[in-house]
Amino acid sequence: MFGQLKLLRTLILRGCDWDQIPEDIGKLIHLSTLDLSHNSTLKSFPETLGDLYNLRYLILEKVEGLSKLPKSIGKLVNLRYVIPEIWLRPNYLEPESLGKLINIRSMKALHVYFQFNNLGYLMNLNQFRGELSVHFESGYIDVADAKQAQLRSKKHLKKLVLQFNEVQVTDSVVEALQSPPNIEELEMLGCRTTRIPSWITILNNLTTLTISQAPNLWSLPHVGKLPSLKKIQICRLSILKFIS
Repeated sequence: MFGQLKLLRTLILRGCDWDQIPEDIGKLIHLSTLDLSHNSTLKSFPETLGDLYNLRYLILEKVEGLSKLPKSIGKLVNLRYVIPEIWLRPNYLEPESLGKLINIRSMKALHVYFQFNNLGYLMNLNQFRGELSVHFESGYIDVADAKQAQLRSKKHLKKLVLQFNEVQVTDSVVEALQSPPNIEELEMLGCRTTRIPSWITILNNLTTLTISQAPNLWSLPHVGKLPSLKKIQICRLSILKFIS
């Protein structure tokens, strides 16, 4: 279908109701923008998607049936924008492929789900902007692996969400998941540590702090000293007694 269109820079295929994208889409090596919005029946991409090494914009509005992205998407090192927000659940995109998208920059939000110790795949995603939401699904979170994520190097982030889903974590692990210093919004959900991490106290641009489902947390020291803080949301902190 696409074999004779090798010089295309932009391809818009909205509302085509395809189950699959043709294999020969990989021949469009000059493609910069691919818009597949409003294809609710689309379930998968061919591995040839990874041949589009000049692709910068991948637009997937209203593509609810998509169950998995190909492993080859990790070859799209020039990919900068995926629209809208993306939920990278287990088996939707391999963490190894995610970790290769070193130039990914902006989308509404990136939600990543981790099982076991594979946080290191976030290491090189330092150009990302917007909201990064990290969901810990199961397994043991290792301090060394948490450090490898290098969250504090993602200086363009505006919002960081750490959702532990009641996975057991230590104070050391949460310290290792240090937020970038310029963050404006921080959410910590389901964290069972006994104290907030020390790095919260140096987030001078933080305007909104949300802490929820932290049954072992009894105090929130020094948050009142954050110069930009305008809003604190606290939910289900059953033994909380002290805020300063």
